[in-house]
Amino acid sequence: MAKRRFFTVLSALLLTLTCIFSPLTLISCDSEQTDKLVFQLNEDQITYSVVKYKGYGGTVTIPEYYNDMRVTEIKNGAFSGSTVKKVILPETITKIGQGAFSNCVSLKTINIPESVIEIGHIAFTNCRNLKSVTLPLGLLSIYESSFCYCLDATIRYEGTKAELTSIMLNPRYFDAMGAITYDYEIECSDGKIYIVTPYFK
Repeated sequence: MAKRRFFTVLSALLLTLTCIFSPLTLISCDSEQTDKLVFQLNEDQITYSVVKYKGYGGTVTIPEYYNDMRVTEIKNGAFSGSTVKKVILPETITKIGQGAFSNCVSLKTINIPESVIEIGHIAFTNCRNLKSVTLPLGLLSIYESSFCYCLDATIRYEGTKAELTSIMLNPRYFDAMGAITYDYEIECSDGKIYIVTPYFK
């Protein structure tokens, strides 16, 4: 009888501990994984870039500084193919490299700070769960392929259609709906531009 009571108490205790600590486990799996970032000193010797993300899922916050130096760039392919869900970029970032977030099919949220002036070729290609992106007015170059296959994303640009087309590289776009199919659209302050990337067909 005493043995049965002991095991009953032990079972209850284990169940209580499971209820208490399992939420913590869930939170840790989706926590900020800054320690999973790999940094590289840039050629200027005074700034750093993120060159690789080694984590799984969750939210990643890119720090403004690493080793007391500004983090200014997300290098080519740094997050490519990862399962990250949310990325928070600091105002120190100026460049998002080629394929930096390509094939991040779990990515739903990312901010593009006002400091960003360049978004590379296929930077966000096939981020098919990305929901919303706002392109800053200070952007100086963006490829027409940067967001191809982001089928559900609402992409906004704070400037006009003319301003956007003047900074777009390898442009294939048109201003009004027609018979041609398009890969994605960008909402500008004065209307939409429909982006065509035929070499991805």
